[in-house]
Amino acid sequence: MAKKMPFSVHVMPSDDNWVVKLSDEKKINAMYRTRRDAEKAAKKLAQNASGQLVVHMKDGRIQSRNSFCAISGQTRKAREVLYPVQRRAASQNKIKIVISDIMNETKGTK
Repeated sequence: MAKKMPFSVHVMPSDDNWVVKLSDEKKINAMYRTRRDAEKAAKKLAQNASGQLVVHMKDGRIQSRNSFCAISGQTRKAREVLYPVQRRAASQNKIKIVISDIMNETKGTK
């Protein structure tokens, strides 16, 4: 079974304007005078579809790529998806110190 491609919304330059284009369509969905307006509209589309927002630079190269989750609606950059940040666990020594401090506090309150 073929893997389904993620829904993508692209923000691209076109002459003096910025266009919003869906990945599965060849036609331009919307045209805006500023990049900021195009990004706002494209972000809403990507969030509603739990898809990906791809912003291109004036030379056509990709500047940024954000994925939106269906559950939380939060954005996750492609790098965060591929290389999640590992949270450091507290060392056993630090845990022992905190526990002993709590124990000493409770002994003093009795």
